[in-house]
Amino acid sequence: MFAEQVVPLLRERGLFRAGYEADTLRGNLGLPVPANRHTVARGQAQAAPGKAGQAGKITA
Repeated sequence: MFAEQVVPLLRERGLFRAGYEADTLRGNLGLPVPANRHTVARGQAQAAPGKAGQAGKITA
């Protein structure tokens, strides 16, 4: 195959990468990691007591 013969030559010349710098596509594109929307919602619920998160609370 073409790729089996050409890619090793390009790697030797430093024209084709052997691996990626980051573990994810987002990291390879240099994009920031977005805030987790569920964690943000939980923080907002804790900041406003008596609202979300209190409905299922059992009281004696």
